[in-house]
Amino acid sequence: MQTNGTCYECSTNFYGVSCDIKCDDICSLNEQCVQDGFEFACGCEREQGNCNRCPKSTWGNYCENKCSNKCINSECSWIDGICTFGCLKGFYGSDCSSVCSLSCQSGCDQQTAECFPPYCVNCISGMSGCDNVTQKCKSGCITGFRGETCDKTCAEETAVSKCINCRHISTPIVTLTVCEECQSGYFYDIFSKKCKVCSTGCSSNVTSLSTCFPKTGICRFGCLSNWIGSKCDCTVANCDTCVYEQPQECARCQNGWFVDSGQCVECSTNCAVANECDTASGICTSGCKNGWYGLKCLHECVSSCLNRKCDVNGNCTEGCAGKRYGKKCDTMCNNCQIACDQQTGFCESGCIDNYHGDDCQQLCNDTCFGNQCDQSDGQCLDGCEQGYYGKFCHLTCGSNCIENKCDVETGTCIGNCSFGNYGEHCNIKCPSHCLEPLCAKENGACVSVCENGYFGSHCNVSCPDSCPTDQCQKDKGDCTADCFEGKFGDKCDQTCSNNCKRTLCHQKTGACVDGCKIGYHGTSCQSTCTGCGSLGCSQNTGKCEGTSMNESKDNNTIMIAGATAGGVMVIIFLVVILYWCLRRKKSDTDNNNSKDEGPKRYSELAETSQL
Repeated sequence: MQTNGTCYECSTNFYGVSCDIKCDDICSLNEQCVQDGFEFACGCEREQGNCNRCPKSTWGNYCENKCSNKCINSECSWIDGICTFGCLKGFYGSDCSSVCSLSCQSGCDQQTAECFPPYCVNCISGMSGCDNVTQKCKSGCITGFRGETCDKTCAEETAVSKCINCRHISTPIVTLTVCEECQSGYFYDIFSKKCKVCSTGCSSNVTSLSTCFPKTGICRFGCLSNWIGSKCDCTVANCDTCVYEQPQECARCQNGWFVDSGQCVECSTNCAVANECDTASGICTSGCKNGWYGLKCLHECVSSCLNRKCDVNGNCTEGCAGKRYGKKCDTMCNNCQIACDQQTGFCESGCIDNYHGDDCQQLCNDTCFGNQCDQSDGQCLDGCEQGYYGKFCHLTCGSNCIENKCDVETGTCIGNCSFGNYGEHCNIKCPSHCLEPLCAKENGACVSVCENGYFGSHCNVSCPDSCPTDQCQKDKGDCTADCFEGKFGDKCDQTCSNNCKRTLCHQKTGACVDGCKIGYHGTSCQSTCTGCGSLGCSQNTGKCEGTSMNESKDNNTIMIAGATAGGVMVIIFLVVILYWCLRRKKSDTDNNNSKDEGPKRYSELAETSQL
């Protein structure tokens, strides 16, 4: 917060009234922040830019001074340059710049220059920290040495070459000494448990400082070009840590990237939080943006998903857009009027014309009138096309129905049958002996006469064999021609009496037409003459022939009188006709000669007619 351009507090590595001056590079190393109590001191002091802390081996307000190389481990106080862990053997003084007497074979005390005995050389505080009786260091060893007499180096104790600082660990199970810090130019690698040289990818500085920090191996001044990672031991772009001793294979990528086949691939821009994903797998940790799915959000939700929303598997979460169904709305509704059930595809609003079934995939029979059928079972709704019948119009009207028309439910032909057929479905042939192949639709009765030799309503009965020809009446089978000689009756199936002369008799009655043989009388000569002997008797009366002459004369007289009377009647009739013709001729002549007499004749005629 500021009101007049003066900052109340500066950001790390900046100082000045307006916090616009950068701290010296050497004290702005974030990796070298020094813990001061519970806080880390980084950067420089606000007013003059004095460094808050200096890296090891440097001291001064701006860390511009190097610790004496005679200081153990080249470490000194960053404030005044006094060697922190004492002097190397043979030197003394606060900055170890003074040389011990040549008589001091084991070195001398840093403060007093008093020669060390052959023991307690590496005790903290020099001689004051040594027990002259036991020859053991009372306050511990200076950095880099171990043991009660501090006569063993960390390199010896840990068997780690270049180790300058170590720590003793004791547990109920094991006691061991571990290296904590390597000499300048090296760092302790916890994997190999060795002091390894700083990475060749670490950048250097004008100072003599190690290019990496001895405890962590992190490059002190950053990386050279094309090298990355905190230890600058990786050449894979956007990698944070490479596989151990494999600079071209990344083990962990920077945020926004993930490892794929040893390389760093950018997190999908389709992650809900752009470029935020698991650095190991590439899985978007916050899900996907609307319209995308998959663990890495690389797949686009299909456009048929309502609002383009789908789950991690691509299944539409808010239903389908348009006439589609299925988990991914990738199946078209089949011929539905409007839409269909999102799960089953069932057409809830019915099918379009010509289709039926739950999913409207089945075609109505094309014989349904107007292609309309019931959605549930496919039964035709508006009847059938001409020539078909049945609930589904799948049955064909009889081919012998006139105009191919039949009842839509029963298939019964509407109207007459085609020539030569009969029955409800016109599928029965008319009897073969109808003279014309035409019969009644209802029962097959022949409507015309029968062929010669047959009779009956269906012409299926043969004419009697007794008929003289092969023709007989249609209804009863009576013979239409005269019977053979010696036969009579409607069907010529009766025999004339043997008592008839020449065996001839009447065709219908059987009466003997030429009389009877001698000795018989009656219509059919069925009676025997009585007492007439060889003379015979009358066919009609049965009286014996030649019994009285008087009877013969009387009969002749009657016949002559009848003939005479008949002749007289004929003469009278001819005279009347002649008279009538002459009178008509005279009347026509009178009408032509006297026109004045016409109306009178008509009135006379009228009067005559009135009379």
